[in-house]
Amino acid sequence: MGFVRHMEGKGYLPDTQTSYAGNLVPFLNFLEEKDMGDLRAVDRELLKEYELRVAQEKNCRTGEPLSVNSRMIRIRSVKKFFGFLEGSGKVLVNPAVFLQEPKLPKKLPRNVLAEEQVERLVGAIDLATPVGVRDRAILEMFYSTGLRLAELAHLTLEDVNLVEGWVRVNQGKGRKDRVVPLGRQAAEFVKAYLTNVRPRFLLDKEPVSAVWLSFSGEPVGKQCVGLVVRKYARKAGIEGPVSAHILRHTFATHLVRNGAEIQAVSKMLGHTRLFMTQRYAQVAGAEVKETHQAAHPREMEGRAFFDARHTPSNTSACGLGVEVAG
Repeated sequence: MGFVRHMEGKGYLPDTQTSYAGNLVPFLNFLEEKDMGDLRAVDRELLKEYELRVAQEKNCRTGEPLSVNSRMIRIRSVKKFFGFLEGSGKVLVNPAVFLQEPKLPKKLPRNVLAEEQVERLVGAIDLATPVGVRDRAILEMFYSTGLRLAELAHLTLEDVNLVEGWVRVNQGKGRKDRVVPLGRQAAEFVKAYLTNVRPRFLLDKEPVSAVWLSFSGEPVGKQCVGLVVRKYARKAGIEGPVSAHILRHTFATHLVRNGAEIQAVSKMLGHTRLFMTQRYAQVAGAEVKETHQAAHPREMEGRAFFDARHTPSNTSACGLGVEVAG
């Protein structure tokens, strides 16, 4: 449909396009139920009626009311759709400008790990194995940068600068590029992986640019990277859900709790609007890199965690759960 092509042209990510298009279907069904075949005849009153229906809608699986986020996406999809119709001249007046999106609760995300739990999580990894070296580098980078799962999984060698301490995210959410600080502790583990482990993955295979490889020399997909997080959370005995996204929330929350400026955290997270980050707190501070070094638990004085003696010198190819003696 033209709406999807419009989103493609605007640079919306495929997942976002699917979400908006899918959440528009209930509205189109509503219009069909009302025998409303002409979109130009849709008025404010009809949209308010749909807004009320969304507020009363139940989850088809659980029978519970839709979450605030689900209701917000339902309404936002309609607003985006009518914005497209107005911009393309298919309607003269946009009646959806009056729709109000439900407000997300202004509080810290749930299921954020405590610093002690992060220590247990990374401490559950056996650094004497090639698998452990790679997986520790993955978890340290998650916690040090707050990258999204797909962003971390898709990194290439050119995106990682260990000397200056940063990671470049290309075409992140919203098709935005950004540079995120990489802390000293995380950089040491990533260096150990890139130097001692990754070259053995390739052996005689064709070189690839992906940072994270399996024991067979193939790039590791985001699903497998996500499994790494859950695997060690179980091993560490951490109760409740632990995922890459929870590590992202943990990264931001720990920075804010230790005095990071909200604008700096917002830049690191790649948020396009500041209010998305304000749930972590209202605080003041410094410039992005200085903030990261001053406020991240791994970077604060007295919290040095990396021990060079733990860096294995005899490593070989590895994959998820596969150990190869060197």
